[in-house]
Amino acid sequence: MSIEQFRAEVVTAIEQWRLANFPDMDVVYENSPAPEEDKISSPWLDVEIRWYGGAQVAIGAPRAGRYSGVVSVKCFTRAGEGTQQADRIGDSLQAALAGFRTTGAWLDFPEPYTPNTALGWHKRGLMFPFKLSV
Repeated sequence: MSIEQFRAEVVTAIEQWRLANFPDMDVVYENSPAPEEDKISSPWLDVEIRWYGGAQVAIGAPRAGRYSGVVSVKCFTRAGEGTQQADRIGDSLQAALAGFRTTGAWLDFPEPYTPNTALGWHKRGLMFPFKLSV
C-alpha cells in the first residue's frame, strides 16, 4: 500500500465516522488552509498523519518495508463550552478507529494527549499509532 493510499483510507474512515456521528462538525486535514476561527464549527477536528520511522522487513526485496507513525486527531471546543462534548467525540472516534485495518496498514489503540495551546480553545487529542507495510 502506498502512503497516499493509506492517507486516503484514513481520511475516508474519519469522514464516514463524522457523517454518521457528528455531521455538522468541521474537520481540517493536514495541508489544508488554516481555519478561520469565526467561521469554523465548535467543536472541530484537526487531523494530521505524523511519520516517525521506517524499517526494511525483507532482504533483497525491492521496497519491502514498514513505516510507523501516528494519526494525530485534535478536538477543539471554544473556551466556556466545557469539555464534555470533546470527550464524547474522542470516545466515539476511539471506538471507531482503534484497531482500524486496511490492506497493509493498521491503527493501534490511541494514546491521549493535550495538543499545543490554541488561545480561546479547549483541546483534547488522540494519537493512533500505526504501521504501514509498503
